Amino acid sequence: MPRLWLILAAGLGGSAVLMGAWAAHALKAQLSAHYVEIIHTAVNYQMWHAIALLALAFSCRESSVPNSLKVTGWAWCLGTLLFSGSLYVIGLSQGGWLGQWPWPLITPLGGLSYVVGWVSLLVYGLKDSPTAKSP
Repeated sequence: MPRLWLILAAGLGGSAVLMGAWAAHALKAQLSAHYVEIIHTAVNYQMWHAIALLALAFSCRESSVPNSLKVTGWAWCLGTLLFSGSLYVIGLSQGGWLGQWPWPLITPLGGLSYVVGWVSLLVYGLKDSPTAKSP
C-alpha cells in the first residue's frame, strides 16, 4: 500500500504541475479568468493532497497499515479524482454542455472525500497511532 501511495503521489504531483503550467501559459489566452481560476483551484487542491499522500506513504513503512490510514489514503485519492477532476472538466469546458450536470454535483462529493481523509487521519492520531497508545 505505501508503495502504491508513493506512485500515486508522484503521478498526482507531476500532473498537477503540468496542468498548472498549461493553465497559466497555454490556456490563459483561451479561457476567461474565471475558468483559469477554477483550474487553479483544482491544481492547488490536487498538489496539496499529493504532498499529503506522499507523507502518508513515507509514514506507513510497516507491513500492516492501520485501517484509519488506509481510509485516509484512499479518501484523498478519491477526493482528487472527484473534486479536482470535476473542476478540470468545468474549467476546460468553460461551463459548456460538458461542464454541466453532473459535474457541479460531483465537486462537493470530492471535497467531502478530502474531509473524510483528514478526519480519518485525526482518528489515527487519537486512537491508532503508536504514540496514542503510550501512557
